[in-house]
Amino acid sequence: MVVTRSRLDTQSAAKPKKIKFNDDDTINESEYNTAEENETVNDEPNGSESSASESDSDEAPEEESTSTAKSALIDEQRRQKALRRQVMKEQKHLRRLQDQHNKQQQELKRSRSQTEKQIELPEFLPDDIMTDIQTSGVNDEYTEKKNTYKKFDDEKDIRASKIEKLKALKKSRSAAIQKGPVRVQVHTTINKKQVPMAERKIVGSRDKWLHRKSLNRK
Repeated sequence: MVVTRSRLDTQSAAKPKKIKFNDDDTINESEYNTAEENETVNDEPNGSESSASESDSDEAPEEESTSTAKSALIDEQRRQKALRRQVMKEQKHLRRLQDQHNKQQQELKRSRSQTEKQIELPEFLPDDIMTDIQTSGVNDEYTEKKNTYKKFDDEKDIRASKIEKLKALKKSRSAAIQKGPVRVQVHTTINKKQVPMAERKIVGSRDKWLHRKSLNRK
């Protein structure tokens, strides 16, 4: 449909115009509008409201995504802060332990230095120290002599006991009883491998038996 200028003019002429007069019978130009213009002005807000609602519906998912990203970022920052606090707490605990160890070491050094100072001899010795040393030396010599005497006495006792044992052995060996052709002797020591004393008669009879004529030995 083609609209011509003449038709537009007729339409505009057909529509009534709203004119307002001021108190001094002058026309109010600011409110001098046609009814069609007023309708177009009234229709414009409805269009803007519909476009705003459409834009809001389009922007809703974008706002949700940004809000989730923001909350995730905040959670990450909180986690990092908690981690830093934990690390700082552990470092503080380690420093405290190191300080305690250093204090203990210093106290040990001080106690050692104090004991060493107490042990150190003075610059000038007292006059009575020489007499004390001499008397202690005499006492030491006396005790050493006593100990040597005891040693000699012990050695004498040991020797005497050994001699007595040897004499007893000799007596036991000499104390043999003659039982006919055999000589009997009691052994004091229990030793199965010990050989008895040789008898002449026994040895002679053994030799006769070994060297008898029936063997034809040359």
